[in-house]
Amino acid sequence: MIMYFSLNYQWFPVAGRYDLLYEIDHVTGFALIDALLSDGPYRKEALQSVIEHMILPCLVLALSPTMQVIRMMRTSVTEVMSQNYIRAARIRGLSNYEIVIEHVLRNAIPPIIPKLGVQLSSMITLAIMTESIFNWPGVGRWLLDALSNQDYASIQAGVLVVATIVLAASIVSDLIGAMINPLVRKEWYAVR
Repeated sequence: MIMYFSLNYQWFPVAGRYDLLYEIDHVTGFALIDALLSDGPYRKEALQSVIEHMILPCLVLALSPTMQVIRMMRTSVTEVMSQNYIRAARIRGLSNYEIVIEHVLRNAIPPIIPKLGVQLSSMITLAIMTESIFNWPGVGRWLLDALSNQDYASIQAGVLVVATIVLAASIVSDLIGAMINPLVRKEWYAVR
């Protein structure tokens, strides 16, 4: 993406959070909020620069998880569409919209929700690489710098924090999936 959009067409900047021409006071540490809060004479240009610098990293971070969710959703919808109750709904004369909203999505989404928590680990890994490639400061870049400097205490702390976040997200997504999925709820009642 950098080769195509930044180097060939020069639509977007290659790296960094904003152009060095603009002086933005670091109030919060978030470049977009800092550009909004700045009272410099080039506030609009600085904000535009921050947004231009955010487009490629945001695309990189969004495309892979979105494609994975679309693939999981397609598989789940395909499985649900072959069920007998979908055929029965068609025979009853329901429109395609009603079938999709009332039957397909209601039964296709619950199996996907627990997988989203597990997907957070790949998103964090992607964020670490994106921070390094686009030269953005953050926890991911800090972890990679700690790896290159062989700072073992920082590596342990960073991995522990990331593992805790991934584990918590996985537990929360499993609980939400269990609350939404009627089959899992039925199993919970059977255990009691």
